[in-house]
Amino acid sequence: LMAGADLRAARLEPLVLEGSRLLPTDLTSADLRRVNFSGADMRTAILNDVDLRQAVLTDANLKDAQMAFRETFGLKGAH
Repeated sequence: LMAGADLRAARLEPLVLEGSRLLPTDLTSADLRRVNFSGADMRTAILNDVDLRQAVLTDANLKDAQMAFRETFGLKGAH
């Protein structure tokens, strides 16, 4: 259970494996309500169908992150 966690500046970037292969952080379907991801490195993270209601993503690096949602949970302006 991650709801409400403080993950400010967390390093959730991909794990580099042998041969420069990348293993992205997979949070598919996670309950991330109220999680503080301020300044977190979430490059290439898999965030499909996560619940981000009231999550803080200020200055989080979401470059190349996968985000596909079945529901928007009231998110406004999400790209």
